[in-house]
Amino acid sequence: MKIDKGDLQFRNVVYSLIKNEKRGKLLDIGPGRGQITKMYHNLNFEISCVDIDPSVLEFKEVSCKKADMNFDKLPFKDESFDYVMCTEILEHLENPYNLIREASRVLKKGGKLITSSPYTGSLIQKIYYLFTGFFLRFTKNPKVGGHITPINWHLLKHMFRENNL
Repeated sequence: MKIDKGDLQFRNVVYSLIKNEKRGKLLDIGPGRGQITKMYHNLNFEISCVDIDPSVLEFKEVSCKKADMNFDKLPFKDESFDYVMCTEILEHLENPYNLIREASRVLKKGGKLITSSPYTGSLIQKIYYLFTGFFLRFTKNPKVGGHITPINWHLLKHMFRENNL
């Protein structure tokens, strides 16, 4: 798996958030090819994965179940995980509320949800939006599968509050 400089920096941030956490059951939502999943594995977490296309996962040491987080329920029992990771996934969904609701459902009491999404509050993003009606790196066409739903801090806070996170 080739990792570019931006991916490596992002991976280091995720690593810094999880490396000192008590080991336990971790759900990786949308692992993609599995670069960060491999990092969780190397840190000795017990990993489960879900993705809309599990065949993309190149890291075969963990299994990956199919789920479309726009509307599917996660295929796990309530309070199954100590950690739910969904890094750079929310902006790909038309319905990010479902993912947050399901993450809350499968998290154990006291569990942690770690999520990230491209920042849309920068001056460059605001200027780009002013002139185009869209944020930079977001598409007009949701069928393309790219960034389609900008997630700002206020929306994330609202989704978390509504789901007791």
